Amino acid sequence: ENHWQLDRGRDDWNVQLPGDVTTSLSASTNGGETTYNVAGVTLASANFSLNAGSMNIDLTGSHVGTISISTNAGAASITLDGNSDVGGSISTDVGSTSLCVPAGVGIRIRSTASLGSANLRGLIQVGDAQQSADWATAAHKADLSISTSVGSFDLNPAGGCK
Repeated sequence: ENHWQLDRGRDDWNVQLPGDVTTSLSASTNGGETTYNVAGVTLASANFSLNAGSMNIDLTGSHVGTISISTNAGAASITLDGNSDVGGSISTDVGSTSLCVPAGVGIRIRSTASLGSANLRGLIQVGDAQQSADWATAAHKADLSISTSVGSFDLNPAGGCK
């Protein structure tokens, strides 16, 4: 007979990914607080999922080809790298997501919102997307689809992404 005790304390995990090979990462947080820092890592794809909690993703110093970030009933904060290109999607359902894009990175966002809001400060409408003025000339670009339902998305919020 197994008896499981629920430990309401804190669990700290420090996992080091290889920096010399390209890999993929898939990580989920269910009912907790998580910080991901993947500096020095090259990821073909990165998938992050949050259910009821908070998640901070720092991609500074990493190279990520494609990201997929899903937030359900929580708060997510993402900081992109300033020296690489990235594409992908960010979905927020009943929660909030903040995205910080370093200066010099061109950004294009296709956004949908249902009972939610998307603050895309500093972007201009071009066709079906909103993009930074330097999109065409930027050395590095972030091309993202944003979906918000009963929540909020905030691009480069005052005070940064924390």
